[in-house]
Amino acid sequence: MSKFTLESRIATLRQYHEEIIDLGDEEAYEWWIAMGVPDCPSRDDFKYIASNDEEYEDTLQLAKKIIYEYGEKEEE
Repeated sequence: MSKFTLESRIATLRQYHEEIIDLGDEEAYEWWIAMGVPDCPSRDDFKYIASNDEEYEDTLQLAKKIIYEYGEKEEE
């Protein structure tokens, strides 16, 4: 894997991490840290996930699912 690809993956993971934090939903964040990334992840944590194709893809799918489940909901 090229350094560019690895750095791109790390940036993508960080972006999803921030989006999940921005949801402001404790349940969503708990799901994320239980199944995706550690609580308060370091660059090395993101690098570890980004370095493994299967783990990276699984983590992206989880992030997308969490954002879909807990993202913007219409206020009634």
